[in-house]
Amino acid sequence: FGIYLKKEFRDLGIGTRLIRKIIEVARQKDFEIIQLYVFASNKQAIHTYKKIGFKEVGRIKNGIKLQNGKYTDEITMTLHLKNLR
Repeated sequence: FGIYLKKEFRDLGIGTRLIRKIIEVARQKDFEIIQLYVFASNKQAIHTYKKIGFKEVGRIKNGIKLQNGKYTDEITMTLHLKNLR
C-alpha cells in the first residue's frame, strides 16, 4: 500500500500520526521490521521517516521514472521494531 496526503493536509502531522499508527498495529502483530520504499525526490516523506527512526538500507540509482520523464533513486528504508521503546 502507499501513503499519500493532498497538499492541503501536509505539514499538519497527519502523515506522522498515520505512520505511528501503522507501527502500533505492526507491533501488536509481533512484526519485527517494517520496510518501505520511497522516491529520493520525496524529501518531505524521507524527513518524516527518519524523524520516526527509519534508516536507509538501500538505494537503486535512477530506479524510478517520474511523470516528467526524469529519473529518481528508489530508497529502501527499514525500522526495527524490537529496538523501539
